[in-house]
Amino acid sequence: MCSCDYDPPSVFSKVLPTAKKQHRCEECGGAIDPGQIYERVFGVWDGYASTFKTCMHCVELREFMETISDCFCPTYGNLVQEALDEIQESGDIRLLFPVGRRVVLANRRGRQMRLAAA
Repeated sequence: MCSCDYDPPSVFSKVLPTAKKQHRCEECGGAIDPGQIYERVFGVWDGYASTFKTCMHCVELREFMETISDCFCPTYGNLVQEALDEIQESGDIRLLFPVGRRVVLANRRGRQMRLAAA
């Protein structure tokens, strides 16, 4: 059973709209251009409302990590680092290639993912 170390939001909404104007991905900092589908999450955490916009490349990385991990609970804005931490903690270096491939694909599309030194 998965047990994340944070309280879930008291209000939560997730939609996949099509961008009408340019936005920034909260995870990689890349542009979400008009016409692209992206994930928009609204939530209230500890009484504070926040909205997060995520490009579909980062959504795919999150979904991939959720399929390979028993309990992957990233916080918004820390996806890449938390994915790398999860791989390091698992000790399964076979996961570096599929995760790294997803990071490289996002970078090739102009995303500037900030990877902290492991």
